[in-house]
Amino acid sequence: MSNMRYLLDLISDSGAPPSNPLLEKIVSKPRNLRAYLLRRIAVIERAIAEAGPAKQVIRGASRDAEYLIRYALRHEGADGTLPTDYDVDLDRHYHLDRLKDDLSALAQYGPAQFISYPINTLKDVRPLSAEVRTALSAMADLEPGFRAYGYEPGDPATEQDAEYREARELSDAYLVILRNLTAIEPVYADLGPVLQDLAKRQAYNYRPDEYRPNHEEVETLYHATLYAPEIVRDGFSAEKPEGRRGLGNFGDQSLISFTHDIRIAYDIARGLRDLWMIVHGQLTRRQILGWMAAEGIDPKKAAYYFVQRGEPLDAVEQVIRLYRGYIGLTKLRADPVFISPEDLVPLLRSRDLEDIGIVSADVRLDGKEAYMHGEAEFRLPASSVVGPVRRVG
Repeated sequence: MSNMRYLLDLISDSGAPPSNPLLEKIVSKPRNLRAYLLRRIAVIERAIAEAGPAKQVIRGASRDAEYLIRYALRHEGADGTLPTDYDVDLDRHYHLDRLKDDLSALAQYGPAQFISYPINTLKDVRPLSAEVRTALSAMADLEPGFRAYGYEPGDPATEQDAEYREARELSDAYLVILRNLTAIEPVYADLGPVLQDLAKRQAYNYRPDEYRPNHEEVETLYHATLYAPEIVRDGFSAEKPEGRRGLGNFGDQSLISFTHDIRIAYDIARGLRDLWMIVHGQLTRRQILGWMAAEGIDPKKAAYYFVQRGEPLDAVEQVIRLYRGYIGLTKLRADPVFISPEDLVPLLRSRDLEDIGIVSADVRLDGKEAYMHGEAEFRLPASSVVGPVRRVG
């Protein structure tokens, strides 16, 4: 399947992406939608600024410049076809201005009213043909053909020749089109599934617990754990081994929490490492208070719900409670939403820091298992794991 066919499949309602372990069906929501959109708008704005003038150069090229490039192309085995300015009009094919406006409105006002606009714009994309792409790529290696015609690139006399200079300006314009085409197509391919998923989430706006992402029958999912070496060695157990304790559902659940968003898995693993450092004296109450001061977080607010009165504030359990309050208020870190993390103290004392990590596994999803949208997680029995367990973090 060609890259462009894949692009069209991604941005259509009915197209299904091909089987590819690096491109899963599940889409993770951007953590910061505005920042996500602004980065992609910047790529589109650059294409508008550069491709428009390049198109004008192609439109105004003289016959002599076109002839010289055709000669150079044929010398290198190409057919000498030159795309017209109509063929390479990126705005006509990819609706750059329209998509920029759609994404700008989405970034400013949110998906409630504007999510359908960029989705519809992506449906109208008509990618450049394979023949045009081939011709654009050939522009990168014209110097042997120019030499065969009698020009010597770099030679002062050649560089001053009007015909040669116009031909180089024309070939450079084609390369500008190619460069921006190469920049925008991954943006478009990435936007398609993200916007479709945001539209689906919008449909579940008033009942988010019913939301469930689209997924294949088997997906690669991630699990953050204190027991990475044992799980990689032995796999997941049908029954929770004695002495192990989790952090979700008060640690009592028999199901395993798998997230499809590896960023969330890293957040959980980082939080577990923070807890380990508190237990082992490497992260103190004073340091956490310093973090709060740097962000202007009121320590009393952080301590209000969790820190217990009548206990020493520097006790390990109290420092963990303070950390829990901080992590819920900071804007610099994601909150793993640990439940009673102070209960892990005895266990953390017995573990090594290297034991904390992230494992991945291929997991079968039948559509009946619970999905928790907050942590992008499926809760599954060990029997759902159908592939090898690997450590990924």
